Amino acid sequence: MHTKRIIWSIGSVLFALCLLVTLALPALASESRPPSTLQDGQFQEADPADRVRAELEAKGYTVRKVGVSTSGDLAGVYMDMVAYEFDDTVRQQIVDGWYAISKVYTDPAIEVYLSGLVYQEQYLLCFFVAPADFQAWIAGTLSDQAFAGKYTMRILDLATGEWVEDKDFLHKNFGAPTGVQGAEAVGPLPKPVEGSSKPAFEDDFSDPTSGWESKTTTDYSYGYADGEYFCREEQDNYMVRGQYPGLEFGDFIYQAEGRQAEGDAENEYGLIFRYVDGDYYKFGVTGDGYYHLSLRQNGEWTAVVDWAESRLIKRGDQVNVLKVVCAGEDISLYINDEFIVTAQGQGPTEGLIGLFAGGWENMPTEARFDNLKVWTGSPGPEASPTPTTTVTAGTPVPTPTTQTGGTSFGPITFSTQVEKGTNKPSDPGTSFPASTSELHATWDYSGMKTSNTWSRKWYVDGKIAIDKTEAWNGGTDGRWDNYLFMNSGKTLPVGTYKLEIYIDGKLEQTATCTIGGTNGGSGALGF
Repeated sequence: MHTKRIIWSIGSVLFALCLLVTLALPALASESRPPSTLQDGQFQEADPADRVRAELEAKGYTVRKVGVSTSGDLAGVYMDMVAYEFDDTVRQQIVDGWYAISKVYTDPAIEVYLSGLVYQEQYLLCFFVAPADFQAWIAGTLSDQAFAGKYTMRILDLATGEWVEDKDFLHKNFGAPTGVQGAEAVGPLPKPVEGSSKPAFEDDFSDPTSGWESKTTTDYSYGYADGEYFCREEQDNYMVRGQYPGLEFGDFIYQAEGRQAEGDAENEYGLIFRYVDGDYYKFGVTGDGYYHLSLRQNGEWTAVVDWAESRLIKRGDQVNVLKVVCAGEDISLYINDEFIVTAQGQGPTEGLIGLFAGGWENMPTEARFDNLKVWTGSPGPEASPTPTTTVTAGTPVPTPTTQTGGTSFGPITFSTQVEKGTNKPSDPGTSFPASTSELHATWDYSGMKTSNTWSRKWYVDGKIAIDKTEAWNGGTDGRWDNYLFMNSGKTLPVGTYKLEIYIDGKLEQTATCTIGGTNGGSGALGF
């Protein structure tokens, strides 16, 4: 039976189910972390519910209720929404809810899975999917695009007990483009990650005889120290790695805590995986906030994911949690439990794991690692994140508009800050004070598709600062925000700033502004 037909066939049951929830939620509104005490009567807690609850709570979610509807054809879970926007964490939470339910409630009589998110103690965001569609998507026989048309989203007003019919609800509350609803507003969903099961391998490095390699030379060293594992390189333009011999993994999740204990902030450290006869992948981050994924094969390096900056990376000697999720050729990267990107590798599909540190200059450099874990299985690839975009009015900088096959970027507006959720410039202009720490560029867009690529080139006093090209993932219409900041957290350099934006390699818009006059400055820029 088609998902939507199932949902509407039991619509009256769901309405009653959700109406009962409203009787309990207001009583919890004053609690900072509401307990799982919804007395709604429509779910029957049992051992399967405890298993679902344990799995989801192990992933950090606050679970309100788990169980099966009295009619027996719906299995669901209610959780507190982890963020008040459709970011990667919320998209993952939706899927994790379905996934936990699917592993426990396997009765053929169940026709719908419900993953429900409580929003601001006033609304319940209900995500419905048919078990057959969900399993087909997990197995890979149903594409991400096709799956987006299989699940349904509805919003219940807990104060009135009625479904929300306002077509702009998601626009007003989550910054979705006007009129956009359901899957289109939520964005592409990631496949579930088996991050809560018992690790197949783990090491906190408290035991110096646990099996990791150790070696000390005048040029490099690696091994155990003070309850951690260290990698230390003395020479410029070299890296050192330490591995665990004889332990190979194929499809798996690999995670470890890492920090830069000594050395230049531009030097890197991270994870080695799928090592076979000198061929391997390395996922590295730097102390100044950059990451990459590279493949070493036949003595040559190939970039799988080019160097890019991420504000998720904690700078300096702070601890970062690095994670890779491998499923066949798909490799997904996470930093501090936040999804970054999925890429396809052409290297080994299994091999040893390891840790590394290295750099280019101002050596030595040393990294420390702790709490390493590996989960085995085939969790599946992750989807690329989708930014929040909303059509709003702005004060555009006069520039020509160029059409590219029905797609377009509107004029660029500069500002030092934007309104959260709408991307509306707060102080539009073309000249900003020397105290500026962020420079935002916003523009309207329309007719965009995932098959389009887009590029941005930032210049400071005529010198290229950022030049990046990516596949478009911001939806068809909306308002984009791209901004600059200093890695160090200091103010932006004084000077003239120019931005060029392209669609499929063709220049769409360009605009210029100044910060503190026209004298040049220096520093590493991020976006």
